[in-house]
Amino acid sequence: MSKEKIYRLKVTSKRQVTFPKVVMDALKLAPGDVLEVRETQTGYALAVPQVEKTKIFPLQNIIPAEKTELIIEEFRRKGYEQSLRD
Repeated sequence: MSKEKIYRLKVTSKRQVTFPKVVMDALKLAPGDVLEVRETQTGYALAVPQVEKTKIFPLQNIIPAEKTELIIEEFRRKGYEQSLRD
């Protein structure tokens, strides 16, 4: 059985949070990405939001399935319409 890993996040005076690199890499997060904080019966949970299918539907014939990873990184670098990035 593997031991549970705990990572601490630092909150700055501007309420910004610094994530350890290992967490950013594991969640495949990049600067500007959005996270959700969900209130549950036992506390709060941090989650990577699911993409709304209606927002990506227009891209279905543009992004080849076999090159998804590369295209997503290119998409993040370029200045596409902001509503498609959320």
